[in-house]
Amino acid sequence: MSPVYAWSIREPLPAIPVPLKASDPDVPLDLQAAFITVYDRPRYQLSLNDEEDLKPPLADDDVQWCCRRLGSDS
Repeated sequence: MSPVYAWSIREPLPAIPVPLKASDPDVPLDLQAAFITVYDRPRYQLSLNDEEDLKPPLADDDVQWCCRRLGSDS
């Protein structure tokens, strides 16, 4: 059975082990670095709709945390 990973929106994305063949060691995949690389590619941000509500929505305390990080009053 594959492991399930969970983390808070307040934490950077983790590095997770990616299994290969049984005789090979797992290879770490840095999800935060992968996300930053893909997001920073030209025009990706143009495909995002930041006016649409998140699904599922954030918890109220996470919304407040995000607003503080962004310097927003929302």
